[in-house]
Amino acid sequence: MNSPTTLALIVLGGASGTALASITQTNAPAPGGYAQAGAFPSTCGCSSIDVGANIATGFGPVADFDEQSFTGSGTGSASALHSVPDLDLSMQASSGLGFARFNGENTHLNSAFFAAAIADAGWKDVFTVSHPSLNGQIGFMVFRVRARGQFEASGFSGAASLWLKPFRNNLSIPTNAHYHPGNADIGGAGEQAAFWALSSDSTPVSRNLDGFATFSAPITFGQPFTLGVFARATAGQRSASGFPGSSVSTLNFGSQGVTWDGIASIRDANGTLVAGATIDSGSGIDWNPPIALCDSIDFNGDGLFPDTQDIDDF
Repeated sequence: MNSPTTLALIVLGGASGTALASITQTNAPAPGGYAQAGAFPSTCGCSSIDVGANIATGFGPVADFDEQSFTGSGTGSASALHSVPDLDLSMQASSGLGFARFNGENTHLNSAFFAAAIADAGWKDVFTVSHPSLNGQIGFMVFRVRARGQFEASGFSGAASLWLKPFRNNLSIPTNAHYHPGNADIGGAGEQAAFWALSSDSTPVSRNLDGFATFSAPITFGQPFTLGVFARATAGQRSASGFPGSSVSTLNFGSQGVTWDGIASIRDANGTLVAGATIDSGSGIDWNPPIALCDSIDFNGDGLFPDTQDIDDF
């Protein structure tokens, strides 16, 4: 098993992924994951596109798009940029096992039709929870995910958001008694998720977020399953109107970002705490404690992302 400290070194030294087309949480490698970034001059202005879906389709015409998958201890990174008069969109995303990071900015006229810089990134691994007297029986693995970063918005229609969602065997996880959205602005409606956001209405606003949510994946003791955690970051637009002027929305989740915050408990079908369970992963990572990433993996200090340029400079 790798310790959290060891993981930070592995993330820096691991081989990066290769660019693929139409990556989603369904076809992402396990262990592995991906990062996507897109710049959209206009969108549907809706949130019906699920986390973990390919962002290149569904939102509207994309002016720039990038995606990269990774396997094992590698990393994936993506960036998108679209700059024309009265519209400036940029987004960076990076991910590895146990973390996802984002930096985005959107400067737009208030009359634009829901311009957005959007990213989707996350990771997936194979888990097996075993117990000598419970193998073959149903239970739950309860775990936490943490999100740390900043939102800023100014002007009449600035808006930024972050959305987290877990997937078991590539499917959304229904809510259950052990799920809790923590300090999320909005939790999942019928399925486990967490959402935080910020928007302006002519007055500049900012928010330092230290968010967390507790998720609960149903398990069968002794049987492997995939578990993925994916995040959607958006530097968007609150409204489209004839209000004069421009607005700005930014998000900076490039230092800590979204991180695995450890396994809280293993429970049996009745919800009773289980002692003595062993948890194995396809990656070999010990997922029991929180993943600890140090900022030093942004070796060149160019945006707090562990990417191929950091590896080259190192």
